[in-house]
Amino acid sequence: PVSEDQQAAQLTAAVELAYCQPTVGAFFNFELRDDSSLEGWQSGLVRPDWSPKPAFAAYAQAVQAAADGSINCGT
Repeated sequence: PVSEDQQAAQLTAAVELAYCQPTVGAFFNFELRDDSSLEGWQSGLVRPDWSPKPAFAAYAQAVQAAADGSINCGT
């Protein structure tokens, strides 16, 4: 299992990595909302009750940084 904070960090890193690849034209994140059953997918940006997980804000910030061109690809 991955904690919610780890999910946020990994999602941020994935967006930044994709942004820094010259041939990447799109980024898709599977699933917006977690499955209500813990046996289902738990990779969403929000919980089954639609409350945001830390990944929601992290994703929004990473996408905004990509849109602004403020991601540093040199490191």
